[in-house]
Amino acid sequence: MRVPPLTSLASAIAAQFRAPHPQASALARPTARVAAHRTAIACALGLVAACAPPTTHRTAPFVVEPGATVAGALVGPFTGRVLDAANQSPVAGAMVYAAWTLEAGAGFPVAAGSREFTGSTNSNGEYTVPELTDLPAGTRVTSFEMLIYKRGFVGYRSDRRFADGGPQHEFAQRGNHILLERWRSEYSHVRHVRYLGGGAAVAALTGWELEQAASEFADRGSSAAALRTAASDRARCTAEPRRKSATWKLRAMAAGSGWPSVASSR
Repeated sequence: MRVPPLTSLASAIAAQFRAPHPQASALARPTARVAAHRTAIACALGLVAACAPPTTHRTAPFVVEPGATVAGALVGPFTGRVLDAANQSPVAGAMVYAAWTLEAGAGFPVAAGSREFTGSTNSNGEYTVPELTDLPAGTRVTSFEMLIYKRGFVGYRSDRRFADGGPQHEFAQRGNHILLERWRSEYSHVRHVRYLGGGAAVAALTGWELEQAASEFADRGSSAAALRTAASDRARCTAEPRRKSATWKLRAMAAGSGWPSVASSR
């Protein structure tokens, strides 16, 4: 009997292994029912991930302290000192207004309301905003903004500058140093009121400035009553849930003011 060479035997064996099994295609291709089950399981896992409670807050856009490169914590606490830019003296009795926005869910986050704090600077110009605690289960902080205000000075916001409406880059969570600029007669109260933003405490403290802004509009031939109506809208801002994409958002205080609405986007 003629024995085939070893190379031929190796080729024949390799060919057998390469040949598709009669049921290979059926085994490799899942049935419609199996495919449907796999899809359902994937969707269920996606929903579980989406509904799972978030474990971390968003990254803060500010540093933990002046000169640091590490991001601060949105929940706080926040400390700092407010000085008169003209003579470096402490500014006592300035209002300190802070606001946090919340969201719930991970895969499909939704707005979950807001929290606020109102305080004032002490005799040395120092302020403290306590850490935000006792958050509802499954929620996280998405943003933090702070306002410093005292009559006779230009307000200070942790997220925006008054001069040009640009982003604030000199805010720190701890040991923050704020120089309040004194008010000048050439400044616009309309611009300033819109810059300050909403909140019941803010609206109550700046009522006198709304009257000044109304006078500006009257001088321009506009309706002062329209400004006062818009101001009442501002007082209701805190009663409405803050949207994730625009915190501190105000309805237009008056048409044609030439000052864009100042809102921090996240």
